[in-house]
Amino acid sequence: MKQVLDLNICFNYIKDYSPLMGLSTLRRLWIYNSNNYSASDPIPKEVVTQLKSAFPHCQIDYTHYSTLGGWREHPRYFVIFDIFKNSVYQPFAPDPAP
Repeated sequence: MKQVLDLNICFNYIKDYSPLMGLSTLRRLWIYNSNNYSASDPIPKEVVTQLKSAFPHCQIDYTHYSTLGGWREHPRYFVIFDIFKNSVYQPFAPDPAP
């Protein structure tokens, strides 16, 4: 999965975020409560800072539920939705240069 563009790992039990560091093509990362299922225990600020530093051209959302905050408003979301609905591959439009 070295070419992944969008990754939503909200509401999981992730303790080690280091495997994300190899995802150089990542452009959108949703991580709200990816360390648990409790809103009272958010992602540690140092993890967010580390991810933002590692992915300066990536939109990182750690404050919205898994499908809020614009996740379903991105053009790639609609392409993926159509692929799953119609079982027909469609290429993505290229992202603008960072």
